[in-house]
Amino acid sequence: WIDCTVKVYESTSWVSCNASTKSGFLNGAQHHSRFRGTQSLFNWFQDYDTELYNAAVRDDAYFQKRISVNEAFLDFFFEIDDNLYENARRAIAESYYELGNREKADLLFERWLEEDPAWGWGWIGWSDCYYLGYRKEKNYQRAEEILLRGLKVSNVRDKEFLFERLEGIYNDTGEEEKLIEIKNQIRDHEKNSILQSGVSQTKVGRNDPCPCGSGKKYKKCCLIKE
Repeated sequence: WIDCTVKVYESTSWVSCNASTKSGFLNGAQHHSRFRGTQSLFNWFQDYDTELYNAAVRDDAYFQKRISVNEAFLDFFFEIDDNLYENARRAIAESYYELGNREKADLLFERWLEEDPAWGWGWIGWSDCYYLGYRKEKNYQRAEEILLRGLKVSNVRDKEFLFERLEGIYNDTGEEEKLIEIKNQIRDHEKNSILQSGVSQTKVGRNDPCPCGSGKKYKKCCLIKE
């Protein structure tokens, strides 16, 4: 049924079977004419990409098609939402990894993260290749190294999800000391996020519960740090 779903997307959506060239895409006017505003162009792409990945779990050929589709997407839509642009890059690199071309995947992630070191989901996507890939043996140490590199970037975006991945790794590997440490870092990060969001700007009494959610009185928690 997954193969059928992919074929449906290729025959009815804005992407054709020959997605490796620009001629395979409908432009905005053509898309509107076909769907009359009832479908989002980018939702179609994301759904199609998901089905290609699902199909590739059974047949590697779909990983190659997924690479071609995402490369064409990036080439054609030069002004798109940052998240879509980043997701397409991730899809390309992780597909190379799943095809067994680890060097190519590493090279792409290295290059793109050099351009934008704060791309949190870039670090996560790279780590996931070694940690959550379908058919490849897990390499927890490599996955951990990548995430720790990402956390060293002071302004890394989506930092909480890097912490979440590390927590998952340490749960799987049974590394209790590292697990306790990462949970402490997660707790500190959550406190800082609450304070930075402006919650602390409201008047809080010394004996009131701390707005960070620790359960302690304000005077015995964040007031000390402030």
